[in-house]
Amino acid sequence: MLDNYYGFSEVSGAVYRAKNLLWPFQWGVWLRIAIIALFIGGCGFNIPSNSFGDFSEPDISPMIPSDLGMDVLGIILIIAGVALLLGVICMFIGAVLQFVFVDCLTSGQIKLTRTFKERSGKGARLLLFNIGITLITVLVIMVLGLIFLLPVVLGGASSDVLMVVAMLAFLFLIMLLMIPVALIVLFTNDFVVPVMISDDCGVIAAWHKVIPILKSEWKQALGYVVARFVLAIVAFILMFIVLMLAILITAIPFVIIGVVLFMVFGTMNVMLILLMIPFVLLVILESLLINVPIVTFFRYYSLQVLGKLDATYALLPVESVHESYV
Repeated sequence: MLDNYYGFSEVSGAVYRAKNLLWPFQWGVWLRIAIIALFIGGCGFNIPSNSFGDFSEPDISPMIPSDLGMDVLGIILIIAGVALLLGVICMFIGAVLQFVFVDCLTSGQIKLTRTFKERSGKGARLLLFNIGITLITVLVIMVLGLIFLLPVVLGGASSDVLMVVAMLAFLFLIMLLMIPVALIVLFTNDFVVPVMISDDCGVIAAWHKVIPILKSEWKQALGYVVARFVLAIVAFILMFIVLMLAILITAIPFVIIGVVLFMVFGTMNVMLILLMIPFVLLVILESLLINVPIVTFFRYYSLQVLGKLDATYALLPVESVHESYV
């Protein structure tokens, strides 16, 4: 019965295509897709709110000179501005690579620069769309906060029960809000991006083409969402297990080296830092490489399901033949 739904029937085909692309192992292919996975997965620049101390207190730490040429608030704003700029650049690269990845898999040419410039315009449109969705979501959350929490706060929170009820209602509505937002993001990345490539159009125009497909095949679309959710959970569990094993195996030689150095020199302060740097870099590389099969599978999977929903957008070749690009 599940085979009647593309969300389940296309899993084996996506696995087959991903296996053909990634095996035999080729460093060039894996590293390029690892870079794509890094940016598609998102990269944030979070500055903790207490990184610079609590300046609401009258007693400012003596570690901060009072005669600085620029006040602390100005330094914070500059750092925040730079972090925001880097974040936007990272998001833009990730948006462009969404299209580049589809180009790579549909052509079999795993090259990041081949269509990057050509897809930069569509990437910018996708970035603006995502920013718009984020701003709308934040605005709705703020409105919900004003409706449910502000009256309780202004009322002096006379009832603890009232505060708890208001908070639970607020959190529940946020969870409900996240469902359509998650679906919009899912269908945008999985279906709208390929349609933008196929029809050479913008995000809104592509959505106008995708919505009728989802409406006419709503059962298949629902099945895809369910299957995608289940597969994401399975993929996360597998990735976590493999990553933990990889970290454990990687740590063994570093632990041995650390023990030997401690026995010889009797101290580990500086040497521990020197050992941690290559260890952390190796773990990051391992996590990216482990994510390569998962990202590749899901991209093939979504393209195959889209091709089944509407043959006009069957972008993958009939036979899974891929050239070697090392």
